[in-house]
Amino acid sequence: MEEIIFTTGNSGSVSSFQSREQSSLSQSNAVGPNAMVRLPNGSLLVAQSNKALINVYNLNGSNMKRESIHQRLPIPEKIISMNIVKHLNDSTIELPYLLLCGTNSGTLYIWELSSGCLLQAKQMAHYQGIIKIDSMDHGRYIITGGKDGRIIIWDTVELVSGNEDIKPLIILHDHTLPITDFVLSKTYGDYLSSSGSKLITSSQDSTIRCYSLNKTQTGQLKGQLICTFSNTKPIKTMVLDHADRCLYYGTNDGVFSLPLFYRIDKQTIIDILGTNNTGTSKGKIFTLIKESNDTTRSKLYSMSQILIESIYGTGIELIELSMDGSILIIGGSEGTVSILEIYSKQIIRNIQSIINVSDSSSDANNGVNNLMVQVVEPNAIKVGETHHTNTQRDWKIPTLQRAVYDRKGAHDVWVQLNDRPNPEEQTFEKYMDEIADQSKVFTQLGSVISEVKVTGSEDSTDTSTTPVTAAEIVQLKANLKSLTEAYGELRNMHEQLFQEHQTLLDQNNASK
Repeated sequence: MEEIIFTTGNSGSVSSFQSREQSSLSQSNAVGPNAMVRLPNGSLLVAQSNKALINVYNLNGSNMKRESIHQRLPIPEKIISMNIVKHLNDSTIELPYLLLCGTNSGTLYIWELSSGCLLQAKQMAHYQGIIKIDSMDHGRYIITGGKDGRIIIWDTVELVSGNEDIKPLIILHDHTLPITDFVLSKTYGDYLSSSGSKLITSSQDSTIRCYSLNKTQTGQLKGQLICTFSNTKPIKTMVLDHADRCLYYGTNDGVFSLPLFYRIDKQTIIDILGTNNTGTSKGKIFTLIKESNDTTRSKLYSMSQILIESIYGTGIELIELSMDGSILIIGGSEGTVSILEIYSKQIIRNIQSIINVSDSSSDANNGVNNLMVQVVEPNAIKVGETHHTNTQRDWKIPTLQRAVYDRKGAHDVWVQLNDRPNPEEQTFEKYMDEIADQSKVFTQLGSVISEVKVTGSEDSTDTSTTPVTAAEIVQLKANLKSLTEAYGELRNMHEQLFQEHQTLLDQNNASK
């Protein structure tokens, strides 16, 4: 079951994707996009805009506990972006490994959530504010995007090791105005590895750029610009299809779809994000157009023009995709979340915040500034029901320290593990039920007819009706007799050789 979590400048709501259940988040004043993250244990962290504070909500509890603040985490300064790095080896640990936070001054904070230790406070990581943080390759690399128009990729080990002189691995500075969003490809690169993954960035300079992140022979990460898409309006938000088939982006004119596998004609489909074959470091450059009077798409593509399709009208702030990629969740500028079917472009449902604050100072506070869609267990969003125990619901995050950890001596690490469910006892009846379910795959349904054609069956039926002469019968008997005699000779030779072999084995055993 999917769950939609969204916030505005003065409210927050948690709604079920498949049902009408909804609850509000009290005292939620989210600072802006990318300032909300959900932990594996069901806790929701929301950075506040009016103070240096992170509100923690327990989304696994009853309706009363979901709405109230479960915990408050003071931090050194106000943050505008936040993300986590999960544990790689043990998925049963509910608290993630690292909490990443970016500030408006360009400082990057990294806490160890299980202890609360501040591992890194990288000042001037960006010249201006850090608007988004993400990780790739199972947390090995950290990616930050800032208002200074740069995308920086860091080595996670170097950031948490306590080194004073930390240098980024890659700096991408092709954009000329502040970064607005970036997304990572969800498919693997060459040879089913993370090398070759795509990084797509957007900016207020009305361009979308795609980079290929490859590893050199020495294991270092290298970024190469593949292509640039030029748009008429600045890009506000993006979301990538789960199979990297299409890129959806939003501007002041609405939401548009950019097919990454572009069909030129009925027989030709081009991978736009393929290898850079231009021979230059700038890659290919395309212009995005809504419609054209030209004859064919191939002619437009020869002029480096790509047709895009309008999905939704104006007044959008953020967009997200459903689990199957067929539903688009749109956060509007009026505080409404619209659920839209991509194929038909029809709105299925509109979700509004339960709490409407009428004394807001400006209309800008009413827009959706955080939007998240995640898959949860059905019991996790039912009012009054939960699959966690009381001790797990009362679990709290350690206090986040303000001073950087000096790494002298040991420190406490608080870890809570989930109870592993006991495997069900396997019986013969359950085994037969599984076999019956598997046999349904081979069951013929409806008008589907499955036939197995035996080669040579028609020839055999034809020869059976043909009369056989006496000479042919004599010839067949002679052939059968000769084959029988030859088989008898081979059998006698085999028996003689076996006896000789047995005699040699007996002699060898006697000599030993």
